[in-house]
Amino acid sequence: MENQHTNMADSGNCCAPSTQNTWRQSWLGRALMVIGIGGASLASICCAAPFLLAGVFTAIGLGFIFNDLLLMGLLVVFAAVAVLGYHLIRRARQA
Repeated sequence: MENQHTNMADSGNCCAPSTQNTWRQSWLGRALMVIGIGGASLASICCAAPFLLAGVFTAIGLGFIFNDLLLMGLLVVFAAVAVLGYHLIRRARQA
């Protein structure tokens, strides 16, 4: 009876911890990629053509964002978040 129980546990059911961990890494990776790509796109648009979003950001009190040094920093940070998300997705698919 004990042998049958261990064989059932090794059969790869849907609730195995490795399957859940892979799903979480994939979901987290996708979320990080969306946040990273969206933030990097917004920072690059603000840096390249600030007149497109200047009125909106100034109206909600975020006019200080239009400092080029701050925008370049935000671009690097959001690009790093997107790369981390990509890495998590690739690691989840290899598992």
